[in-house]
Parts: sequence; C-alpha cells; structure tokens
Amino acid sequence: MKTTDFAYYLSKYFKTYMPGTLELRKQSILSYKKGFYVFFRFMKSIKGIIPDRITIDTFNVELLMEFLDYLENNGNSVATRNHRLTVLRSFFKYVQLVDPEHILLMQRLLSVKHKKSPKPAVNYLTIDGIKRILDEPSSTTRHGYRDMMLIAALYETGARVSEITGLTIGDIRLESPATALLRGKLGKSRIVPLSDELADKIQNYLSKEKLTGFEHRSRLLFTNHSGNMLTGAGVRYILKKHADSTRKKHPTHAYSGQIDAAQS
Repeated sequence: MKTTDFAYYLSKYFKTYMPGTLELRKQSILSYKKGFYVFFRFMKSIKGIIPDRITIDTFNVELLMEFLDYLENNGNSVATRNHRLTVLRSFFKYVQLVDPEHILLMQRLLSVKHKKSPKPAVNYLTIDGIKRILDEPSSTTRHGYRDMMLIAALYETGARVSEITGLTIGDIRLESPATALLRGKLGKSRIVPLSDELADKIQNYLSKEKLTGFEHRSRLLFTNHSGNMLTGAGVRYILKKHADSTRKKHPTHAYSGQIDAAQS
C-alpha cells in the first residue's frame, strides 16, 4: 500500500520531531498519540475515512471544527476539546516547517483558536485548613503515606499536577538543601526547593519501600495502585477525598466548594 503524505509526516513527527527537536518525555508523547487516536475514531465513524486514506489535503477548517464539535457533543469538556486542538495544532506547525507547499493550508488550520471556558469560582482555605488537610492522610498505609507526600509536594512547590506526577526518584535531591527537578511542557525544566520535613518523609518512604538504590532512579515517585503514573483525575480524587474528610471533622476550616487541582 502506498504511504500517504499524512502518514509519512505523522511518523516523522512522533519518531523524530517530538523526542528530538521538542525533547518531550515519553508520557507527553503518549498523551499526544492518544489525541490522534480520538481523531482517527472520528474520521472512521463520522466521516467514513480510515487512517490509511487520510492525506494532508483531507484537512480543512470545516473538518477541524466538525471534529471539535463532535468532541463537545459527546460529553467532552471544553478543556479536553482544547487539548485535542493543541495536539493537532502542534502537528500543523510541524508540517508548516517541513512542507512549504502546504503552508497556506496549515496557516488556515492554525487560525482555529482555543475555546474559552467559564472560570471556576475561586475558593480559599485558611492556613489552619491547609495544615489539617496535610495531616489528614494516614501515614500508616502505603497509599496514605503517598497521599501525604503528594499533597505536601503540591502545596510546597505550587507546581502543576503533571510536573508532580512526572517526578522520578532521581529528580529528588534529599541532601540539604533538598530540591526537586520539575519538567514542564515543551521540555522546560526548573528546580524548586523542598522543606527538610518533606525531604525526611520522602527519605523514609524510599527506605521503607527499598527504593534507595541507583537502579530505582528512573522510577516514578508517585504511582497509582497499578504502579503507573497518577492521572490528573486521580490527583483530584485524592485531594477531594482528604478535603471532604477534613471538612467533616473541621467544618470551619475547610471551604465548602469543590477541590480542584492545578491544570495538568
């Protein structure tokens, strides 16, 4: 079967451009791949076009808008809709760079902007409320101890959820001054300080779980029950669970709104 220009560019985009030029991590690349899987399902089920038949000229603004409407009409949030658009826009920018013949088409597609979503009401915690939530997870169980470290790390660093969930053991420096290497979007990284208290908790956790060896440096610090990376939804569940529990015990310190995590 003859390879289409779309298949050729998409393969180069994922195999060379994203890990090489953009220096994106494996998890970020996987997230973008999932975005294309959703687009392929739309093309096959709604447009009757299988991935093998998609070409660069298949794309146009009308198709892109139809895909975005399809997402919202099938229960996806505005945030999810915008993320899918970000995935496609990144690919369009790549094609624009490597194939000048399609630069006008790519510019038209890139003119489609993200949709604004209503800003959620901002809720606040008192200092006592924050301290009580930090104290809520049980330190006697594996996942309780994980929750305690996770909440403390989010609170101390002010980092995005994806930066915290992507932390590996090797990203943590436990010697004084303790620090964490956070990796953001597009390969950008920064080092943030950690309190001695949190560093001690992490050290105790690693020692108890026998994860202090060099061979464990690439292992994620925070994982779910299956040993995989925590999702944004998983982090929101953890925060809400402990905030709800704190609210019941100390209603004057925990706010009454919905807990939400930073954007992942």
